[in-house]
Amino acid sequence: MAWFEGVLEECLGLLLAMWWEFSWLNVAFIMAVTSLAILKIIAGIRNRTFRNRGLGLAALGSAILNMATLFCLPTALLLALYGFVIYLQPSVSRAFRESAAVA
Repeated sequence: MAWFEGVLEECLGLLLAMWWEFSWLNVAFIMAVTSLAILKIIAGIRNRTFRNRGLGLAALGSAILNMATLFCLPTALLLALYGFVIYLQPSVSRAFRESAAVA
């Protein structure tokens, strides 16, 4: 029975070490995804008044980084594609330029 206790203690030690490592990875992942979400929110607020077109394009480009979340990937890719089609139209570019000239 003594060998079993040694193996059990070793397994528990490995599980604790893995949990500690994965918990830090999860925290880093959650912080990255949250910062991308905040970027998108700020860009959306700024773009409602036709400001910071570059920030809006960067926020759309960050949708590609949502691949890590897997469940959000299809929606994020479709919205990014639609957003790029809209942002790259000449009339939208003109609206951002006119808004910048007024401000």
